[in-house]
Amino acid sequence: DPSASLLIAAWLKEAGLPGGIDEATLRALSGLKPQIFPAAGVLFRPGDEAKGFIIVLSGRISVFLTGASGREILLYDVTHGESCVQTTLGLLGGEAYTGEAIAESDVRATLVPRALFLDLMNSSQWFRHVVFKSFGERISDITKVLEQVAFVKVEQRLARQLLAEADDQGVI
Repeated sequence: DPSASLLIAAWLKEAGLPGGIDEATLRALSGLKPQIFPAAGVLFRPGDEAKGFIIVLSGRISVFLTGASGREILLYDVTHGESCVQTTLGLLGGEAYTGEAIAESDVRATLVPRALFLDLMNSSQWFRHVVFKSFGERISDITKVLEQVAFVKVEQRLARQLLAEADDQGVI
């Protein structure tokens, strides 16, 4: 269906994903429809199973780890063109989620079901490239967070954050 292919091409562009998608992958994705996940909604919790690969079209999802003490750490945010490491690990390795994902705003996204995700990972060079490129970028981001937490004193992290948010008027 040409109109479905145009719709998929439009939401892939909206998601910030690269061009060059092959016709077979376009056809495979053509049955998927964007969904709305409301602000403050929980997308997954520790112990949940990954149901599919999310392609964020708009909005922001925050992924947290919570310690036994109740202390939370933000691992990363997922916005358009980015992926969720926890989900990718769950889909590829069969691991349950260890973190919690919360929609920070209304999120418009498409969910690629597990079976289709695995099929596309096997059959589509374009899809594999999208998944692994995003996965690599996200792992790099997480490594930076871990380096900051492990090796930089809290006072230095606070000072850097304040400087990053400062403008001519200071920090508001």
